[in-house]
Amino acid sequence: MFTRAARAIIPSAAAAVPQNARGMATLQEMKRRIESVSNMAKITSSMKMVSAAKLRRAEDAMKPAMAYGKASAALPELVGEPEEKPETRLVVAISSDKGLCGAANSVIAREAIAIMEEDKAAGVQTVIANVGDKARATLTAKGVEVEHGFSEFGKSAFSFAQAAYIADILLNEVEFDIATIVHNEFVNVITYNTVRKSVLGPEKMAEQTSAALGHYNMRGDRHLMENYASFHLANAIFSGAREAAAVEFAQRMSAMDSASTNAKDMIERLELQYNRTRQAVITTELCEIIGGMSAL
Repeated sequence: MFTRAARAIIPSAAAAVPQNARGMATLQEMKRRIESVSNMAKITSSMKMVSAAKLRRAEDAMKPAMAYGKASAALPELVGEPEEKPETRLVVAISSDKGLCGAANSVIAREAIAIMEEDKAAGVQTVIANVGDKARATLTAKGVEVEHGFSEFGKSAFSFAQAAYIADILLNEVEFDIATIVHNEFVNVITYNTVRKSVLGPEKMAEQTSAALGHYNMRGDRHLMENYASFHLANAIFSGAREAAAVEFAQRMSAMDSASTNAKDMIERLELQYNRTRQAVITTELCEIIGGMSAL
């Protein structure tokens, strides 16, 4: 009789221990998770403040670049684009070197792919170049060959010297009739637009301007229009990169703000669940104590 009773009591006692152990383990895991999410909220909040400070500097640096970009585009807008279809197109996708800024980088890659598909249907040869690692990574993942890539420009404000360096390399190594600069246009802290800017190649620029400015007496270097085409391409890249930097910091600030809000909401839910689980464990232990005393 004693043996049978022992066999009947031992399994129930063994079953009671893991329940309490599971409850305590769950509480400890939930407490660690609350601490982890709290630390994450502190990090995202700090990143939001850093991005806000960088956004202010990026906006100040963007304004003169936009003025120069509009001034350099005055002559191409006056003469217009060639009526005939271009044979080759250079696509320059301007993105950032870092992520955590929403869809600001992925939309650039999608726009570049859309231009490439349009040119493929029209029989136009497309050459892809990028400024910023994120666009290059997305395009490469999509199976697009990026022939010229430039990165590591995000550590300081993008300068005109860097834009001129990129323009010189592209003009020396790529022959194109027209270049399309794809970048994010800054509207405000919340809104931005993905735009395309067209830049004529040196030969097309000379052809278009010679017809439109034929009544002017052009003196100086015979490569004047080619030099202007190079300056125009550098200006377009410069203004596009400055605007893209402002969009990057604005979107990162917004993304970090959303992440901080989500973390706070998660902490509230976890704390509520933690308190309910803790109350359930205490109630279960009290019931076991009362039941044991009643049995005695």
